[in-house]
Amino acid sequence: MANKITNTLIANITAQEDSTQNIPINRGTGNPSFDSIFAQMTEYVVLANGANIITLPQATCYQLYVRNNDPMLIITPTITPNAGTAAILTKLYPGEQLIIWSANTNSAGGFTAFTLTASGAGALAEYFIGG
Repeated sequence: MANKITNTLIANITAQEDSTQNIPINRGTGNPSFDSIFAQMTEYVVLANGANIITLPQATCYQLYVRNNDPMLIITPTITPNAGTAAILTKLYPGEQLIIWSANTNSAGGFTAFTLTASGAGALAEYFIGG
């Protein structure tokens, strides 16, 4: 597999106490970076009510970011792990996001199908698929 790009996740987890402004948790995720052959970002997607099957850019994908940009509707992402059974990941309420950032060096890893199920027509989302 020829490496063409590097997919990097840069994230920090912090917790700040409202009353004292103290920050008891400030943790970087280590900025996991994986040599990859593809990256696809889709912004401002308008979903139909119910299941929206997302076409994957490759047969197996390893990195996923999903964000619910809708102010009212719920979006439920489902993936099928490589050689596995489809599984609901979680319900994403307005403004929530989900990130899975795996290395594409594990041939048994990754996911082979991706669906976004919207609780109503016109739900707004964005997503990144890489690997």
